[in-house]
Amino acid sequence: MLQYLSAGVFCLLTCTLSAQPTVRLLPLAEQFNAPTDIVADPRTDGQLYIVEKEGRVQALDTIGGTKTLWLDLSESVDDRSEGGLLGMAFHPEPDSAYVYVNYTQPSQLSRHLVTTVARFSLGVDGSPNPASQQILLAIEQPATNHNAGDLAFGPDGYLYIPTGDGGGGGDPFDNGQDPSSLLGKILRVDVDKQGVDPTTSEPRKYAVPTDNPFVGSEDTLAEIWSLGLRNPWRISFDRQTGDLWIGDVGQNEREEVDFQAAGSTGGQNYGWNCREGFSTYSGSTDRYCGDTEKTFNAPELDYPHRGNDGVNGASITGGFVYRGPAANLQGYYIFADFAAPRLFFYRADLAEEDRLTVRSDLPLQSTSTFGEGRDGKLFVAHFRSGTIYLITGDGTTPTTAPARTTTLAVYPNPAREHLRIDVPTDFTDRLRVVLYAADGREVMSQLYPAGSQQIELSLPNLVPGAYTIELTAGKRRGTARLTVQH
Repeated sequence: MLQYLSAGVFCLLTCTLSAQPTVRLLPLAEQFNAPTDIVADPRTDGQLYIVEKEGRVQALDTIGGTKTLWLDLSESVDDRSEGGLLGMAFHPEPDSAYVYVNYTQPSQLSRHLVTTVARFSLGVDGSPNPASQQILLAIEQPATNHNAGDLAFGPDGYLYIPTGDGGGGGDPFDNGQDPSSLLGKILRVDVDKQGVDPTTSEPRKYAVPTDNPFVGSEDTLAEIWSLGLRNPWRISFDRQTGDLWIGDVGQNEREEVDFQAAGSTGGQNYGWNCREGFSTYSGSTDRYCGDTEKTFNAPELDYPHRGNDGVNGASITGGFVYRGPAANLQGYYIFADFAAPRLFFYRADLAEEDRLTVRSDLPLQSTSTFGEGRDGKLFVAHFRSGTIYLITGDGTTPTTAPARTTTLAVYPNPAREHLRIDVPTDFTDRLRVVLYAADGREVMSQLYPAGSQQIELSLPNLVPGAYTIELTAGKRRGTARLTVQH
């Protein structure tokens, strides 16, 4: 029988909403194009860098309220599907003159993408030299989704690189558990040294730390720090404790937060695709799941895609443990969900019933990333509008809990080209309909006037399969599972 190590809160259908932190979102003056990362300048207070999916990095002066183009990789970046310029990190040494980026470029071997981790040199004015690019790592992707894309330096000075499972649905390539694949993992490398590829004997522009957990293994790649991940969309280190937090996007049922305490020796296996959150993944055909000796590490917490009195979502966006100036937010791990207007607050040191709270009354939609300022201030990005918000703890925004989710009446179901939705009588505000694919991607969004009693929906050319349809009106929310056939 598969073993599973429990380490946290199991939020199945019983998560409660305790007294919620007072919080306010303050929009910054400038807007951006599909932001995927927010990075602080390590030398200058008030200076942020906003990474944009299509391949540009904008420098934002939050004090003066101006932005300037800082780095343009758009001619190299392939931003199809979930690809693009996805992450950036400055070298942690104060006198270092390097910045690292994670992006996808077109593959020369297939019609898919190549995950590329590269380094650029910085000039004396702190600007990157576009001609200085050095590629550290290139990983062929078997599909265009699940590219992960974050970068983070740990307290140990090593670079941590989260990778997705290679895409598709349900990890059809078995990468999450495959010890010979760099996909579905967190990698840990030393960018201050050069090494040699043990397979080709070719030099490479990074070294493997000697204390990585699988150094010397005959069947597991030495770069691997932890494995069993689906699409770890944003990781972060707690700047006070050094703990590592991971937001891993789920498949059909669960979203999860994984945790590694500071000083961890690595080697964790978070179970995908044998597990999804705390649950067994029912769609698994992975050849590794039958290994009765395999030990999986439980997530710190998970939450479902449906129901649960609004403590739900469909595509987690990992955040940060708050260490900024707002005293009432101290110690909360703050994260969000791309597919639902949620801001989550989690503290493991509270009573179990108070650990996880949620705010659904804030102007958040399509939350794509978080970022810390040099002073610990926390920022969050709205992907579609391009708005960056400062999260403060001095607001008086109401702390009302979300209403219970309603099950919608939709027909026909299965559907082909058209769909009808009966609008519940208490959905009196302006209506928004969103259709989500099984992997949490938003594939359609439309607005309808308040007072509508029925919605006639023309379906786009969708791939046959399972979808989730969501109807919102103010704080009211309804969902239904939908099958699309040709």
